[in-house]
Amino acid sequence: MRHLIFLALFVVLVSDVHAASGRVSQIFSDAAITADDTDADGICLPDAATDFIFSLDATFNSGTSTLDVKIQHAALGSDDWIDVSGLTFTQVTTASAFHTVNPAAGVNLLPCIRAYIDVGGAGSPNYDAVVKAHYRYTAER
Repeated sequence: MRHLIFLALFVVLVSDVHAASGRVSQIFSDAAITADDTDADGICLPDAATDFIFSLDATFNSGTSTLDVKIQHAALGSDDWIDVSGLTFTQVTTASAFHTVNPAAGVNLLPCIRAYIDVGGAGSPNYDAVVKAHYRYTAER
């Protein structure tokens, strides 16, 4: 009887290890952004990543400018980055901001992602920005 109880407890514990868990990966981080920028290589996420939400935390420092940020994706080993439909953040102007976006139903992300930063305007624009991918990860059993 003790062996059955131990076996049942072991199965429950092992199953819990493989349960879905929340993960966060930083895609982009830079201080004093004054021109268009991107992390050229991006990051590649595990196949089991699902339920994405992307966040932008931007701090306006100076200038008369705009900050536009969008998420792009690519296949493994590809340099062909494609804008993801619906994953463009609300434009940041002369105030600091925190925004989130998530893919629409039916949008499948390719395994590698990056943030593309477009700074516009005049008067020496300057922003700090951090872009993160928040997702659920379910380890394979």
